[in-house]
Amino acid sequence: MYKIVDILTVLEVPKATYYRWKKKYTRSVVSPLEEVVVLLCEESHFHYGHRKIKALLKRRHGIEVNRKTVQKIMQKYQVQCQIKVKRPKYLNGESNIVVKNILNREFTATKPNQKWVTDITYLPYGSKMLYLSTIIDLYNNEIVTYKVSESQDVDLVKDTLSEAVEKRKPKEGILIHTDQGSVYTSYAFQNLAKKNASSQACPEKETAMIMPS
Repeated sequence: MYKIVDILTVLEVPKATYYRWKKKYTRSVVSPLEEVVVLLCEESHFHYGHRKIKALLKRRHGIEVNRKTVQKIMQKYQVQCQIKVKRPKYLNGESNIVVKNILNREFTATKPNQKWVTDITYLPYGSKMLYLSTIIDLYNNEIVTYKVSESQDVDLVKDTLSEAVEKRKPKEGILIHTDQGSVYTSYAFQNLAKKNASSQACPEKETAMIMPS
């Protein structure tokens, strides 16, 4: 058997050229772990990040591995979570109300039911997406209430606000801080918030207005 060096010498091929060619065209061996990671990413339609894939490895296959290892594999085979860029979404028949950002990043409160923040979180569930609407009291970061729905619509945020008011029954106006999503700046949600505000003990204050950031 001839050595690689001898063959290259006879063919007058530089060693550097040979090893560069070998690295480029020799297919790397895929490990069983890599195969499983890629398969899970494909099954989830690339909606899951490395932490979720790590959890699935343990739950489905009994494989416990460091999340950084999973992340490296996903990067190697370019199967990372594909994040969609959020675009402004406008509801049919709805107009957006723009109000001042009175909260101005003052995420502290001196008493309960003084400042609430609300938002919608995306929850991948199998082949579909669920939406979690939550209201948090900034006094102690307690979750006032939450709702889960298959639709990210005005009804979801209205139901969340109505339930929060029903649970707490606040006696003073509340500052509610949201982003500028169409569900929050819609007349339907704004009017519901102002309706609750107008029945409070201190309607002259600028509390209970919806404050998009």
